[in-house]
Amino acid sequence: MVAVALLDGAAAADAGLVATLRDVVNEAYARGEAALWRAGAQRISDDDLRTLIASGQLAAARADGRVVGCVRVTSLDARTAELGLLAVAGERAGSGVGRALMAFAHDLARERGHTAMRLTLLVPHEGTHPYKVRLDEWYRRQGYQAIARADFAVTHPEPAAFLAVASDLVTFERALD
Repeated sequence: MVAVALLDGAAAADAGLVATLRDVVNEAYARGEAALWRAGAQRISDDDLRTLIASGQLAAARADGRVVGCVRVTSLDARTAELGLLAVAGERAGSGVGRALMAFAHDLARERGHTAMRLTLLVPHEGTHPYKVRLDEWYRRQGYQAIARADFAVTHPEPAAFLAVASDLVTFERALD
């Protein structure tokens, strides 16, 4: 059984929790974005996680008392929320943790009055990436549609310096009915 809950400000001071979340996120993104980033690139730092937790944007999934995933939910505007930092521990991939995190994010956005959810997917400019193809298909099965595509180097110039290949951000959106 997977339980998902929004982390509160006190959780930001829990060094063990922050370290576990950092490891889950960085491992998941290293697996899911292999060959897109230069060696040694990290998706998130402890400080970034503390900020997300303290601001009420990060939820964690737990199973058997262990953190097995997380998701960030933030407001873009009155209508639209954004889902990001969706990560599942490697040993739990394919076990329903991602679906539980996605459902939680949708419910939280609805509770906050949003009627649409967005997310972005980093993809190579040219060719395909097997994990990204799988995620694209999974998002579409969740009701998302691609609505925009932008050059990552233009939208995020600082982190783009760590890319191993030129990449785009594909923006997906779905209604929260």
